[in-house]
Amino acid sequence: MRRWWGETLKTLAVTTFHPLGWGFERVQGQVMRSPAELRPVSSNHELLCPVILVHGIFHNATAFYRFEKVLRREGFKRLKTINLWTTLHSVESMAEQLKREVERLYNETILDNPLGKVRIVAHSMGGMVTRAALLDESFAHKVDKVFFLGTPHQGTFLYELPIPAAVRDLSYRSRLLRRLKDDPLPGGVRYWNLRGGLDLVTPAASTLLPHVPNLFFENVGHAGLLSDRNVVRTVVRLLETPYPVSSHG
Repeated sequence: MRRWWGETLKTLAVTTFHPLGWGFERVQGQVMRSPAELRPVSSNHELLCPVILVHGIFHNATAFYRFEKVLRREGFKRLKTINLWTTLHSVESMAEQLKREVERLYNETILDNPLGKVRIVAHSMGGMVTRAALLDESFAHKVDKVFFLGTPHQGTFLYELPIPAAVRDLSYRSRLLRRLKDDPLPGGVRYWNLRGGLDLVTPAASTLLPHVPNLFFENVGHAGLLSDRNVVRTVVRLLETPYPVSSHG
């Protein structure tokens, strides 16, 4: 009972700011970019590292409030939280939006650091949007790290409804799922797959991703993967591999 109560609190934590995610992105950005949070507590990593955060179904950019807060406190300055209309668009359509955002971040970073590629943290359906985008070799070339949080890589029975399109795409029998299973993940990218032991939305059988590190958090549920302290710290540690310091800019 104590574990479920903890997960309930984590769910509330990642949904509290949900209304701000639609139409108040500017206000949200000001809150998350307060001066206190821009002070790095560590100089072990290059601050030019671009990170894009991709939320899951029926949510928006506010899902990553805690992640953004910690990342900015640690000194990451090039962060982008993308807003996806998951009730209107297919997974492949949202993958096109993600590709455009990554292209923009990559082009901005390459001016300061020729080795700088984009790193992606994706939750739930956002992970499948990322995988659909990775089918494009030119997109994969611009990415060097991907973190999947509670992503239904194997499909799930919870998404058997015919509409909306994004839900249909996550069905066990969907055309997209079959293609993703047939095509291997592109090389040149490092992957981590984080899974929760209390996850009822995407159970363990659907989140398994073979041939990459699968990190299992026993007492964490689907929403908890966005706010649990150990999960956030794990992702931040793996994100902060240094880039060579640029000699210009």
